[in-house]
Amino acid sequence: MAYRKIGLALGGGAARGWAHIGAIQALHDCGVRPDFVAGTSIGALVGSVYASGNLDSFRDAVLAIDRKRIITMLDVVFPKCGLLDGKKVTDFYRSFISGRYFSDLELEFQATATDLQTSSEVWLGQGEIAKAVRASIAVPGLFTPVLIEDRLMVDGGLVNPLPVNVVRKMGADLVIAVDLNYYLAMRGNNLARKMDCAQKEDARDTESSEGFFPGLMERIDKMDISLLESIRNWRNKPSSPNIFEIIFASTLVMEKTITELRLHREPADILIRPELGDIRFMDFHRGRESVQEGYDACLAALTGNKKIRDMLGITRQMADKLKRNISFQD
Repeated sequence: MAYRKIGLALGGGAARGWAHIGAIQALHDCGVRPDFVAGTSIGALVGSVYASGNLDSFRDAVLAIDRKRIITMLDVVFPKCGLLDGKKVTDFYRSFISGRYFSDLELEFQATATDLQTSSEVWLGQGEIAKAVRASIAVPGLFTPVLIEDRLMVDGGLVNPLPVNVVRKMGADLVIAVDLNYYLAMRGNNLARKMDCAQKEDARDTESSEGFFPGLMERIDKMDISLLESIRNWRNKPSSPNIFEIIFASTLVMEKTITELRLHREPADILIRPELGDIRFMDFHRGRESVQEGYDACLAALTGNKKIRDMLGITRQMADKLKRNISFQD
């Protein structure tokens, strides 16, 4: 191979992040083993498990996730500084991490987060793995922030959705990056139409209200904060966009723009962009689709270009064999 050290940058993208599992499997099938891994948000979560050496068992758990399992992991704490506490999510992935600290990992790994008070990018590579990853996935408004060394941390995607620069600084002279947000979200769904329907419903519900604020306070006083009831309402009213759809769509716009700007200044040597436009924020139950797409996109990127094959030492015979057997399950 022409390069001594390979770095893998795993981007953010909520439920789309399961595609990272397939991409890593494709790398291994091609004989490519990264020396450094850095991840943002869901990329940090998957990256930490990979660096721990337990990605295969984690993949099996991901493929077993269904809608009911997702609901059990949503620990609502409204009206604190985030809708979800994130403890159940942390407990889920913590079981796949061998060791408690970064020094216990098999691969050198770092997670990115954002210091909410200084707006600065933070690289987390020391201390407790789970705490660092929890900070990296803390989407503002959705998950509560994390306090690390007196710094209030939230999702790293606010400043660095695809941490190419991090793995370069770690020592990589070739960077492979997996960008989850290149393709538009919610393809085939019209948010504007859904919002229009929702606003009309709300208008009918509040016609007799004495004003917005008193009406809102009255609703809060009577509100039964029941996650299961909320999920049922969202499921029974498909015409109305739910809070997760709005957060995801808004976050995607921001992260897509930032990613393109940063890649222009800090390009990856190999850029993998799975087509995940139909995977929404909370579609964690669609793991099989996401993993397969990650595998397909990575394999195509690595084997479809002679220059890249030469970079990574992938022979034409190996590429042809993999193309004939293009499934992460095999």
